[in-house]
Amino acid sequence: MITRSAPPRSAAKWIAITSVVIALGCPPPGGSPYPRGDWSTPLPPGVDSLASTFRIRADGFPHSGNVHTRSRPATCPLGSLCVVDVRIEALGDTRLIDPDNAPPTGIAVARIENLDSRDVEAKFGFLPGNQALYYLWVDRKPRSTKARWTILQVPMGAGVVTAGYQKDLRLCNHPHQGEIRVSDADFYEYKYDDHPCDVSVGIEKSSIAEASFFSTGQFSALVARVAAVFRSELTAQGGWISCSGGCCT
Repeated sequence: MITRSAPPRSAAKWIAITSVVIALGCPPPGGSPYPRGDWSTPLPPGVDSLASTFRIRADGFPHSGNVHTRSRPATCPLGSLCVVDVRIEALGDTRLIDPDNAPPTGIAVARIENLDSRDVEAKFGFLPGNQALYYLWVDRKPRSTKARWTILQVPMGAGVVTAGYQKDLRLCNHPHQGEIRVSDADFYEYKYDDHPCDVSVGIEKSSIAEASFFSTGQFSALVARVAAVFRSELTAQGGWISCSGGCCT
């Protein structure tokens, strides 16, 4: 009886490498699932329209020290799959924010920066940090005490502040019970999972260890990047803050 044997190890490593290269080079079916950013929302009351003036004010925003660097889907040359690292940090004490009784004067509750020097984050359209910074701004809805939040885009250098992605601030549907609450802001897909995908996209670690085209560390990093691509493309969501009710989004 003739049986089909497993491919030689040298062939297996090239299959693994080829899979990674193909995954990095092919766009997702149907193109990017995220629309282009829309920054035509009117600025909330009290927000300085001049970027230079706003940046001076932003220097006085108190930082919480809770900083997260997260992989996010990105719009890359030729429509290829890729990710960018985005840093998000809570400002001030977000636990003072009550979605039913918003502060009468708007405040910034988070600072967001795309750490890539070239590629644009896909879901919200965050430009590279050498072009713009972003702030999550909370204020009262007109003729109401309810809270809303708005993302502010602040260009580096000359320019004007623009606003987008304005929405009501509400308690999370399924607040986590018994969590240790600190002033915090993050992307929602990481709310209870502080460990993004490890090296696992259907490629055996033995294949990674045997790949000689790259060093083990280089190839592991490449596979981890592919894992981040698939994870972020499928799960990238909006933000959340730790608020008076536990979790608000």
